[in-house]
This record gives sequence, structure tokens and C-alpha cells, in this order.
Amino acid sequence: MLILCMLAAWPMQASVWADQPAQTGSAAAESVSASVQDSAAEPEGVNSTPEQADAPSGEQAGQSVPAASGPEPVQSALEADQKQQGKEKKLLRPENSGAVQVRITSALPSEKAVTFQVLLKGPSLFQKEVVLPASAEAKSSVGVLAGNLENGTYTLTITAQGYAKYQQTFEVKDMLYEAHLYTGALAGYDYREGQKHPGILLAGDVNGSGAIDDADVKMLVNAIDNASQDPAMDLNGNGKADLADLQILSLSYQNRLDTKAYLTTSISPQMAQIHVQKGSVVSGSLTDLQNGSTGGVQLQTKNGDIAPENPVELSFDFGAEAQEMSGMTMNVPVGADNAVAQAAFQIVYMTEQGEQIMEIPYLEQGVMRLSGGGQVTRSADGTLVVDFGGQIAVKKITFTLHKTQKNTNLAEVAKVEFLNDMENRIPPPRLDIPKNLRAEAHNKSFTVVWDPSVNITGYEVEVSQGEHKEVHRTTSTVAKLSRFGGDKLENNTE
Repeated sequence: MLILCMLAAWPMQASVWADQPAQTGSAAAESVSASVQDSAAEPEGVNSTPEQADAPSGEQAGQSVPAASGPEPVQSALEADQKQQGKEKKLLRPENSGAVQVRITSALPSEKAVTFQVLLKGPSLFQKEVVLPASAEAKSSVGVLAGNLENGTYTLTITAQGYAKYQQTFEVKDMLYEAHLYTGALAGYDYREGQKHPGILLAGDVNGSGAIDDADVKMLVNAIDNASQDPAMDLNGNGKADLADLQILSLSYQNRLDTKAYLTTSISPQMAQIHVQKGSVVSGSLTDLQNGSTGGVQLQTKNGDIAPENPVELSFDFGAEAQEMSGMTMNVPVGADNAVAQAAFQIVYMTEQGEQIMEIPYLEQGVMRLSGGGQVTRSADGTLVVDFGGQIAVKKITFTLHKTQKNTNLAEVAKVEFLNDMENRIPPPRLDIPKNLRAEAHNKSFTVVWDPSVNITGYEVEVSQGEHKEVHRTTSTVAKLSRFGGDKLENNTE
């Protein structure tokens, strides 16, 4: 007997394209899934730090491009922490502590990868080429971090074949600024100027002018009439210019939405030193936690499974120079064996009365609010959102994992952000779980159908028989299956 299981749906689908109420967009993306995974929270592919990026050559405005230094090896950090045990570590503020993180996520289904050029120009110069995977893949997000930035005015420019030029100018001052952009608009956001919403990369610039106008419409219509296979005309990557490409262009044509990303701010990653207090690193780098690099870090206990008496513990030390913040976020697995079931955050902070300690516990079953105002909640994408109950001067944060969803000795953390202002956060996009799942039998095949979901571009359908499982991916709301295990399906069999 074949068993059908809807595994996952991944974002995003473009839904709001003009000054109209949010609605489900064109055939952008649909999904069958019991659990929705937010690929924006766990970017895949190139997500580089200044140390990993190719350093720009030459000079700008008479100043040398700041040289990048590599991350401190984990072992040396641990040894240094042991040597200084019992002493207060004097962490010095870097001379250039500003940083800008750019994250690009799919909002339209695409069968091809897209290469984006990211340029940040100001007192410091940063440039990097990143590749956004095809959105039919499970991971459809990519990010890049520019660090060691001098304070001042910067202009962010993002270009790619088929996309209008994106530009945004802003001030950088000793903080981490994040610009999250999607290849289209999403349902649930108010895209008026000044509102908290992601940025939009407009698709449809087929003539490479940097803008989307009548000339693009005329050129694409001619390409469709002539059955052109010019890659510049093929916006969705299906190998030809067709009406699907014209539909994508129409969503961007005469756009009236505010495309500029609302910039969120957090404490620069250079302000903290990260240490493993209990457990050890088995993959990834501790420095990846604050720049959103692919995969984050995996930790494990030295002996036995993670338990209250055998926890994994991470600390983030800001030293004598306490940092003003009102909360933090931590991306951890959801729906997995090593998902966080029980944990605690210890916050060491300063007041006029001296050093204080706040303990904020977390249980998977729900919110635990303390009388002091601190609380931990979990977003649908698995992000733990820690609210300190107000802005405080933080010296050190310790995360202790007491229990995972199932017994395991492995813990995983993908990204950590320290928020200067909780109100500054952009709420995550709304992700709907697919509904009205139904199967239709045919001659030696069957079709699975479901309703389209908001902000979703792809789906995974799992089919199993005994110990054998197969996963089928699709960007539509229909999956037709005629083979299993390499063999054709037969009528009247299980």
C-alpha cells in the first residue's frame, strides 16, 4: 500500500502587486505540506562574511579598502576563555564596527538560478556576487554580510539580468543593518513608504536598461511571437519566452509599491565574543551565528544525550562595555529530532544598582512570561524570539539547551541577532499550510491536488511503501505520479 505524506512547502509567493488588498497571486506557488519551512530564516547557498568575500581592489575616495581578517579559531577562543576564567574580559570596540547584511529570497517560482551583483559604496567599499538558487529547490534564499564598515552614508545597489536596478541610500553608525529583499511582493505587508516591509526586486527588465517600461513589454511580446529562446527573455527559466514571462513582467510594470526595504538594526556581530561553555562544536563556525551563514553551527554534548543534567551551553560576552538592547532572536530547527523543547536564557545586565541577572526559561508547550517582563516565544519558522521586557545594558547572554524534541546529543543553531529595539523587527511573512488535499485515481497513475497557499513557491510530496520513500517536488498545486521505486504503477495493487 502506498502512503502519501505532504512533507513541506517553502516560501515565497508574490501576492500583493498593486494598491489592492492582499490576495493570492498568479500561478506563482502552491504547496502540499503539514509543516511550512521558512527558507528566508535559513538561507542556502552563498552567504558570506567580509572574510569569505573577495576583497575589492584599489582605493575609494583616497581611502584604502579595509583589510578583512579571518575568524578566530574555535579552539583558541576556548583556550583564551579558560585562561581568563575568573577575570572580567575587556572587549575592545573595533574601530569600524558597522555592518550591513543583505538577504535575497525568492518570491516567484523560477527554474533557473539568478546571479545578483551586490555593491555597497560609501566611506568603505564592498562588492560581492551571490547566486540565488532556483525557487523549485528547497532553499531559495541567499545572503551576504559587509563588515568593518566606517560610519557614514552608503548606497546599496543590486543588479541582475532580468531585474530592474535596486538602489537604496542610508546611514551606517556602529550597528548591523539588515536589508531583506524578495523577488516580488508578499501578502500581509503594507508596502507604503515608511511602513515595515521587505524590499522588492522587480523582475521584467528584459532589455537591460535598469528599469521596467514600455520598451520591455514590446521586446518581450515580440520574443513570444517569434518563439524566442533568448535567456534574457526567459524570466522564469523554463527555456523559452512565453506568457508566463509576460505575466511576471506585468506584475512589475508601472509598479506603485514602495520597493525600498525597511532596515532593521541590531548589535554588530563584532561586539560579542562567543564561547561554548558546555559541549563542543562539531560543524560550522561560531562566527557564523551572527552573520547567517549557511548551516550555522552544530554542537554536541561530550557524553550522552542532551538533558537538564547534561546541557549544551553557549555564551555571548559583550565585556565591560555593555550593549543597549531589548531582545534577541535565535534560529533553531523546527519539527526535527533536535528541535528545542526546553531551554533557558540568562541575561547579565547593568543598572544604576549594579550588575543584575534575568533568567528567562522556555518550554515548547507555550510562552513563559516572567514578572520582570522577559519572555520567549517561537515563530512558525522555528525562530526563538526573546523579549527582555524593555531596553537594558547587556554584558553577557548565556543560552542553555536542556532538552530536545527527541533524545539526541546534537544541537543546532543557525543564526543569532541582538536587537537594539524589538519594535524595529519586521514580522515574518505569513505562511499558510496547504488545505483541501485530495487524490484522484487514474489508469496506472494518480494525481494529488491541493489549494494554493499564500507566500509559497514550492512543495514536497512524500510517497512511501514499507521502508521505501520518495519525495517529489513541484511548484504547482498538482502532482501526478505514475512510477514508484523505478517501476510503473499497476492497477488494483497495493
